Amino acid sequence: GNEAQMRVLGSTGVWELFWPNFPEGGLYKFRVHGADGAVVDRADPMAFATEVPPQTASREFTSEYTWNDEEWMSGRTLRNPV
Repeated sequence: GNEAQMRVLGSTGVWELFWPNFPEGGLYKFRVHGADGAVVDRADPMAFATEVPPQTASREFTSEYTWNDEEWMSGRTLRNPV
């Protein structure tokens, strides 16, 4: 399969990956290289769609939902996030 490397966003601990033209409904997993040398493929824990079990790949999904949360978003910096 194809591979693309993720990158860390500064010191945030957040990793990202942008894959242009990834196919709608395409399947993917994250290949994790452990400090112990182990290499494992993992499903995306934040995926909105997956393969039908017992298969475990994540599936690309583009939502057509329209958010109506402008008021909440504009005030969220005033609230305690914890």
